[in-house]
Amino acid sequence: TITSGDLGARLDGVRLLFVGESHTDMAFHRVQLQVIRELQRRGREVLIGLEMYPYTEQPSLDLWNAGSVREDEFVATSRWYRNWGYHWHYYRDIFLFARQHGIRMFAVNTPREVVSAVRRKGLQNLSPEEASRIPPRIDTANEDHKTLFRAFFAGEESVMHTMSSQMFDGMFAAQCTWDASMGYNAVQNLQKSGGPNAVMVVLIGSGHVAYNLGIQRQAGLWFDGKMASIVPVAVEDTKG
Repeated sequence: TITSGDLGARLDGVRLLFVGESHTDMAFHRVQLQVIRELQRRGREVLIGLEMYPYTEQPSLDLWNAGSVREDEFVATSRWYRNWGYHWHYYRDIFLFARQHGIRMFAVNTPREVVSAVRRKGLQNLSPEEASRIPPRIDTANEDHKTLFRAFFAGEESVMHTMSSQMFDGMFAAQCTWDASMGYNAVQNLQKSGGPNAVMVVLIGSGHVAYNLGIQRQAGLWFDGKMASIVPVAVEDTKG
């Protein structure tokens, strides 16, 4: 068992923090808000990176950050349900807390069509325009990550048996591109917008965080500061 204060103290010095989530489990989002609140309470300059928005939506987030757009208008104009699809109310408290406390939010994902292009064509066959929208370097050679990626298909043996090695390589390259893009954009925004006491808290699916093989490993290609990952664990309440 760890308290919020204990966790905040352990994160002193961390500049890049990845907090995993199950998108439709409210308990995960409460933990994310709790982490953000505790970091701010400790005097950290908190920035929030968002998986749910591609970097092309940053102008919409800038309006939210500035407090110059109503909540319902923001959800509509930022194309929340097209970009993400999960219900706004899973994340609403985090967004409201950020705006009320002047915490800036950043879009760190890349447009879906870019990841799809990597899956179909591979990294080496992207057009110059497509290549310009992904990081300059992406690591696709990590065997541990490949093993984890295969494990994501547990229970779908028929899919794995019929999948060619070329198809698997394309899907894995797309996953690495997805992780790397979010890590790269988080690092870029931290370096451009954060001071020496800043911490970029990236809210992201737990699959990108597990065992530090996804986004954290890719972010390490461009960032040599202190990083950490958190994946909340559901605990059964036996009281009563």
